[in-house]
Amino acid sequence: MSTADAPKSASGASAGWETRIYPGVQTAGVSLAARTALARALGEAGVEAEYALALLASFPGPARPSPDSAARLYHALEAWSLRVTAVAASLEVATQGYLTELDALYPSLRVTHADEGVEVWWSPFSGYGVNGEPLEVRLRRCGQSYRQVVESRLPALIEGVSEQMALLLHALGSLPPAGVAPARVLYHGLAELALMLQGDVVLRRIQDLSPTYPGLLTTLATLRAQVGAPAPIELDIAWARQQLAGLGGDQPGDQRRGLGARLFGGFRRKSAAARLNEDAVREWEGIVATLARLQRAETR
Repeated sequence: MSTADAPKSASGASAGWETRIYPGVQTAGVSLAARTALARALGEAGVEAEYALALLASFPGPARPSPDSAARLYHALEAWSLRVTAVAASLEVATQGYLTELDALYPSLRVTHADEGVEVWWSPFSGYGVNGEPLEVRLRRCGQSYRQVVESRLPALIEGVSEQMALLLHALGSLPPAGVAPARVLYHGLAELALMLQGDVVLRRIQDLSPTYPGLLTTLATLRAQVGAPAPIELDIAWARQQLAGLGGDQPGDQRRGLGARLFGGFRRKSAAARLNEDAVREWEGIVATLARLQRAETR
């Protein structure tokens, strides 16, 4: 892949990660076939990572949100999931072939991995977040039931996938030329990326963990079947208020704070559970307010 043909990142800027891959795995003593196979597999993984992040960041696009917008997203994510499953399998095979040859050159690598923990070449990853509205709100604008989207676990699945795709690009974008970092750093980093894609993204996010925890493919099929079905926003608001009431968020402030707060002005230190409950109350209050704004916009 030439620099001119480099894929664009979610922000629109050329990432430049693809120029690092082959120099990063060009270790003397490892066969050209093994290096080429690994570089190709890493490149395919990077392209799919950029595609997924760009797709999610731009949804629903400049056109007016509609059920068709939601259907197109589901179809695109389903096709991406199938491609990534194949890419992950190729990367696992290519990585194992490369690491087998690297291990023959440096026999202590596997022992180091067991004794000293994992060392990788990339700096700590600060996480990933999409600016703007949460996915479930954007899908609500497309006529999807907010409750059904949340209960399907799609937002949580997408959050996990996006985090891992951003981490993959972070790793590829900082891959140093072979020989600059210790061989064990390259070894462990490559093993981590292959495990992340196959073990986490495919096995834990795309495929079903169990009937109770469906993966991305099953979830997308379920939501796609609901596209165009009636989804009154009043039902979503009532459901969100029910969740808020279950946390005590429908009570006046003094009642919600508890007996100690009313009698003694509150404790100086709140328990961790109390802080988590307050955070959850604020979150659901925000959701109710957001759905109410959407309701007003839909009735204009």
